[in-house]
Amino acid sequence: MWNIDLAFQKAFREPPRKVRRLFFYCLGGGGAMEKNGFHRWRWIRDILTVLLLSLLSKGSLAASDVLVVASLEHYPPYSDHDLKEQGFCPDVTKTALERAGYKVEIQLMDWRKVLESVSSGEADVITCSWYVPSRESFLIFTRLLHANRLVFAVAKTDSFEYTRLEDLKGKKVGVVAGYGYPPDFLDAPYIQRVVGPSVEDNIRAVATGGLDATLDDEGLMRSQLRRSLSALAGDIRLTRGAIHETPLVAGVSRHRADAAEIVERFNAALVVMAGDGTLKDLRRRHDLIE
Repeated sequence: MWNIDLAFQKAFREPPRKVRRLFFYCLGGGGAMEKNGFHRWRWIRDILTVLLLSLLSKGSLAASDVLVVASLEHYPPYSDHDLKEQGFCPDVTKTALERAGYKVEIQLMDWRKVLESVSSGEADVITCSWYVPSRESFLIFTRLLHANRLVFAVAKTDSFEYTRLEDLKGKKVGVVAGYGYPPDFLDAPYIQRVVGPSVEDNIRAVATGGLDATLDDEGLMRSQLRRSLSALAGDIRLTRGAIHETPLVAGVSRHRADAAEIVERFNAALVVMAGDGTLKDLRRRHDLIE
């Protein structure tokens, strides 16, 4: 009987150009292909996804390593000790790695320790990381897990909606010291930035009228309004418009000789998870989408 797994591996060991391009389409490069007339091959993408899932599930290809995944603590809803499955980032990373055949151990720590452990090789994988080009010296990054959106929390009675920086003229906007805000926001002379001790304190100040708005991560503020600030949930809303979006990714330590293979298998698992609805379900489970 024809072994579909062996045939799939052989086909992609030295694939012809058109097949390589179709495989690229399956992994997310469809926009460029459609411009070149490959929209008629869409059905092949679904077949390739099934084949990818078949490859990932075979014991002969599964890895036996236990991968140590380092993630940030005290960063709800993305990562923390008291969250479901320790938060979105550990949950989605563990799910993808397990689908790729790996055993996983999640370790939560402060951000300095996260970077130290993965750069030294003490940890194998980092999750809950922004894509930062300078970190490519010690990491191979994965596909996008989620996009961190910086939005404004305003009073529900306020009709303000963000579309451009000039919309913030004359407004008192809460910020937190040390946070990575966009340079154009920090440099705009017509914005009155008010430094507060925490995001929670800034949201409270918006509710009491001390601030017109506060700027922070959409997922973080939504989580706080459902948990520690639930009493204010009826008084605060988040803007639809975002001032900035940053890719949230995982990465594998270059100390591992098989780092590129782990990333490849992880990315393939993410493709399947996006296709079967798992990724969307995980985002909803952790309050990242409605």
